[in-house]
Amino acid sequence: MILVGKILAFLSIVKNITKTLWKSLLNFVYPPNCILCHERLNGSAKFLCSICENSLQRLQPSFISINESGLLRQSQHWFDASLAVFQYDGKVQHLVHLFKYRNTPQLALFFGKAIGRAIIDSAAMPPIDVLVPVPLHSSRYRERGYNQSALLAHEIAHHTGIPVREMLKRHIRTKQQASKDRYERMKNVSGAFSLIDGLTTEHVSIGLVDDVVTTGSTMNECARVLRAAGARRIIAISVTRIDKDVD
Repeated sequence: MILVGKILAFLSIVKNITKTLWKSLLNFVYPPNCILCHERLNGSAKFLCSICENSLQRLQPSFISINESGLLRQSQHWFDASLAVFQYDGKVQHLVHLFKYRNTPQLALFFGKAIGRAIIDSAAMPPIDVLVPVPLHSSRYRERGYNQSALLAHEIAHHTGIPVREMLKRHIRTKQQASKDRYERMKNVSGAFSLIDGLTTEHVSIGLVDDVVTTGSTMNECARVLRAAGARRIIAISVTRIDKDVD
């Protein structure tokens, strides 16, 4: 009886530890508090409370041709159009910063779902054969632990059924783009990417995925490489874009 009691006590401890670990894992994947206002999440809400989620300003329209945007003016462009979901305001900027720099990869679930829904709902969006994430340099990947663009691409794929292929390699570790003007950004990424996986006739319409399109310089350099490999149509897909030229 003493042995049975000890076994039952041990099993109870294991059960409590397992329950605690599972709860901690769930709290990491789905934080119990809104990551913007920090209020407790209710019901089925994940990451953002309904008030904060509804306060995020959506881009209208989400899909525009390159000529309709303020991107790459007075520069040769290699992608045809852009699809993005949210306006680039303080809240979205903060969320993207958390996603990209503050070890919050689970935000790919929220962003990817929003982008996937926008792709499905857009009447103007042409068919996409494959999603290609913008790559990180290997050293930056080691520092960050993940490529946010690849996470986005795979989550978009989950909602749209469009396959993902990592066709590009970033073989030059470029400096951070945030503090640079348009011309510095273009120079910074020039020649930084190369093709690692060839295109086929089934992959001629490409959705190029990144977190933010600011001037379009990074997307454009990736699109140049893909265009040279035979891509006929390239759509820049992102969480947000700045619909004006950035000096």
